Amino acid sequence: MNRPPEEQQKALEDDGEFKNLDPQQKDRLRRKLQHFNRLTPEQKQRWIQRMDWYEHLSPEQRERARDLQQQVRELPQDRRRAMRQAMREMRDLPADEKRKALDSDKMKTSFSEQERQIMKGFTELRDSDDDQQ
Repeated sequence: MNRPPEEQQKALEDDGEFKNLDPQQKDRLRRKLQHFNRLTPEQKQRWIQRMDWYEHLSPEQRERARDLQQQVRELPQDRRRAMRQAMREMRDLPADEKRKALDSDKMKTSFSEQERQIMKGFTELRDSDDDQQ
């Protein structure tokens, strides 16, 4: 993780699985690596935690997470930002309090039904993963 970017790039290029990818997939991974290297240490740590979380999901949960993420990508940037902020504010709440918060009048007036359903979906995935660990 603390390798210089040039070493990371070389390790990526030398990876057997990477060599088997098509050119578009290789370019995408190169861009992701470059983006990752521009993050602050705190952002890198959050990204790593999300990847660790994702690895522990079942195939069905991963499919659900991909579906939810696609729905998020289709929203305007300001709405995505507002949802991320709301999720951060609820991050440390117990599961039942998160559900109550998502059904609160404040959330109903701040977010559309679709946005709240997306946040509920991510909350359910997170909480089910926490229950399994």
